[in-house]
Amino acid sequence: MLIKDLCIINPKSINKNFQFINYIDTSSVVDGTLLEVQNLTNNYPSRAKRKLVNDDILISSVRPNLKHNYFVHCNYDNLIGSTGFIQIRVNSNKVHPKYLYYFLTNEKQVQKYTSVAETSQTTFPSFNKDVIENIEFPNISYENQVHIVNTIGSIDDLIENLNNTNDKINSLIFEYCKKISFNKNLVTIGDYVVEEKERQGENNFKLLSVISSGAVIEQEDFFDKDTSSKDRKKYKIVNPMHFAFNPARANIGSIGMWNSNYQGCISPIYSVFKVKIGFELFFNFYLKMPCIKEEIIKRSSGSVRQNLPFEEFVSIKFPKLSSLDITEFNNYVIPLWNRFNSNIGKIKLLNLLKSNLLAKFFE
Repeated sequence: MLIKDLCIINPKSINKNFQFINYIDTSSVVDGTLLEVQNLTNNYPSRAKRKLVNDDILISSVRPNLKHNYFVHCNYDNLIGSTGFIQIRVNSNKVHPKYLYYFLTNEKQVQKYTSVAETSQTTFPSFNKDVIENIEFPNISYENQVHIVNTIGSIDDLIENLNNTNDKINSLIFEYCKKISFNKNLVTIGDYVVEEKERQGENNFKLLSVISSGAVIEQEDFFDKDTSSKDRKKYKIVNPMHFAFNPARANIGSIGMWNSNYQGCISPIYSVFKVKIGFELFFNFYLKMPCIKEEIIKRSSGSVRQNLPFEEFVSIKFPKLSSLDITEFNNYVIPLWNRFNSNIGKIKLLNLLKSNLLAKFFE
């Protein structure tokens, strides 16, 4: 049977006014992980129209290679999704919703969505709901669906627990940032940082990018295609524990530290800088504080696309910490940070195991 015979695709959009909504945009989820739920009381996005219930399946119709997909399992009143998602709701007792989610988001299907999206005439690669509607559902018993769900679900549970632990670690570090910087005299970011412009030349370092969560990542982990220039000689070197930001995207959070032990390179449009030795972790977290985010937005200029010049960035006020302050901070934070990174490594291994099992189940 086809998916459209077993499910409701894009149930009727909402048309009533809510006093508030909890909104999930396509950027709020990545490969089954819910990153953010926006609580909004007015000025709702025009795309906020899909009423969500638990066990709904959300698959982003735009840039499907980025895997902005999610299986809804959270408790929020007035939970609303973006129309950028294709919403699938199982309507048959022959189909386990979670099994269908795994089936529709396995690598083979994602490649199919991506190939269709790349032929679209839209601004961004996208595909329509009929692609999913006309997929043939596997000939598999409900009992075997449950077996697969339990097997993969146990891995998902471990990943979720590790992500929750890392969220708690982040919260502890942010609270300590607030505590240690409270009532301190102010200097500027420029008192802590030095801009770096060294080019990679004939080297062939890993290509990096900065995403809106504030993470510096290897571009191949996030994008299907190499978006760099063929000639990377002018690409800037990013050393371990050094920072980079895209001036045109700093206002949405694209600024962060390269958390690795090897050098990378990044497009010459980025600003790259290092901070005083010992201040790296404090800087990494304090840059994500609301007060800094607000200043970055305020200092970004441009009528079409906001832009943050490096000169404006370094003029932002920053708390003045003594050597004793930063020693106390690092003594508290480094064990937490090491645990955070250890959990990231475990999550990568679990995701690899999950991918291998999914490939086996859906070969």
